[in-house]
Amino acid sequence: MIYPFVEKPLPVDFETADGIFRAYRLLKERGGYEKLSKEEKEFVASFFSEVNRPEAYREGIYRCVGWVVDFRPFLRRFLVCHKHYGWSEIWAFNRTTLRKNSANPSGILEIIEIPKRGA
Repeated sequence: MIYPFVEKPLPVDFETADGIFRAYRLLKERGGYEKLSKEEKEFVASFFSEVNRPEAYREGIYRCVGWVVDFRPFLRRFLVCHKHYGWSEIWAFNRTTLRKNSANPSGILEIIEIPKRGA
């Protein structure tokens, strides 16, 4: 889902825009992360780095030029225990991308998937 978070966001052509909007388009067109090629998966996952985009890494949303790109329909929710700062909730495509995009993957002690409601 893409929606504005400011009163007058910059105009964006979502059908041709590159970057984060292209990543969202790929997920939507292909029907999820699992159906992407390896290169496409790497491209999409690159936007969820804890170092560069902690909000995207933790919450599954990405803010860009006045727009919110909400990836949560394509993500799974995990409860993660880190040896330095305890438990936190993180949205990721899977455990591998969660660890790969973490600032300190060796500090992750446990990962528990939180099931979707009604599942």
